[in-house]
Amino acid sequence: MHGVPETGSQVAGSYQSLVSTLEKRAGATAKKGEETYFASYEDMRMHEAMVHDRPRTEGYHRALQAAGLQGKVVADAGAGTGVLSCFAAKAGAKKVFAIEASKVAV
Repeated sequence: MHGVPETGSQVAGSYQSLVSTLEKRAGATAKKGEETYFASYEDMRMHEAMVHDRPRTEGYHRALQAAGLQGKVVADAGAGTGVLSCFAAKAGAKKVFAIEASKVAV
């Protein structure tokens, strides 16, 4: 992919840069801070950085594999790109509901 961070420090730098940009747009009030938080998840760069954070993604994958999901129904609230929902399905969940309210789901 174009511009994909390859190391943990590059991912952290990309994340910090994105948050900084969003904070500048939103301002310093508490309400704006909350808007910044939720708006950040509508930016695909945030999801790209999270998915490419290999230790994080692999950790979630291992945890879901070990969670005993065979035959269970799973609700992934705040599913974003759905990667964790896919991991749950791969781990044997009978049904997975990926729930996402942000524009990333559109």
